Amino acid sequence: MLQKSNVLKDIRSAKRAHLTWVGRAELLAKGYPVTQDQVPMSHMECTFGAWYSQANVALSAHEVFKAIAAPHKALHDAYADIFKVLFTENSMSLFQRMIGKAAQQKEQNQAVITEKLQELEKASAAVVAQLDAFEQLITGMSDAEVKTLFS
Repeated sequence: MLQKSNVLKDIRSAKRAHLTWVGRAELLAKGYPVTQDQVPMSHMECTFGAWYSQANVALSAHEVFKAIAAPHKALHDAYADIFKVLFTENSMSLFQRMIGKAAQQKEQNQAVITEKLQELEKASAAVVAQLDAFEQLITGMSDAEVKTLFS
């Protein structure tokens, strides 16, 4: 059985993993190169998502824990949209590039990236707020109450 201190440690580790991932996504949106581990993935495949799926079995009865799922998925969706805008092959003709369409497309892309980055940051803030609330909930429980969650 898990001890309360271990559960709190797991929550904090999951939050750190989430914030690290969000930081990488923000760097990508600002034009920094990405490595293979930074390519968009399902919200269930990232380190945080794997922890969330595993913990969800025991903790799904708590609304504050369940409330993490939607914003976490939303931030992965926003990141995937940013990635698509940055790395989808542009099939613009030479003529279109010559008359300035490439510059217009770049401006449009930047607007989409900015919008999606704002969506990602908003979703991330919601994830962190729910994790903080969940951490407070666990902190307020006795060791025996925490043990019953995982038994």
